[in-house]
Amino acid sequence: MSQCIIYARCSTKKQAWGHSIQRQLDYCTKQARQDGAYIRSIYIDICSGADPSKLVQRHLAEVEALQSQYPIYVEALDRWTRCADDPSLCHVDLVECMPEAQQRHEKIESILRHHKLA
Repeated sequence: MSQCIIYARCSTKKQAWGHSIQRQLDYCTKQARQDGAYIRSIYIDICSGADPSKLVQRHLAEVEALQSQYPIYVEALDRWTRCADDPSLCHVDLVECMPEAQQRHEKIESILRHHKLA
């Protein structure tokens, strides 16, 4: 049986108390089961992804992934990083778990919120 690591992140404590973290864990756990992977570790950060140096749990997940060669399951890539040039993207195997249609829907909502159209 293969093994994996799960990483979840939300920006605020309010989001953490909501459904954000649980939803991420649900998506990742479901994908791991579908892939027949044993979940070795779960890491959770409650911190903005804008500054990766503040993401302590992400760093620990990255270290474990590099040592073990296990993939890291994330709900979506933006839970791992907000920086397209993040060097960790070259070193770890990330598996996005959110269904593609849901990702598109949430991205559109985010754009609309950003432009205050929603």
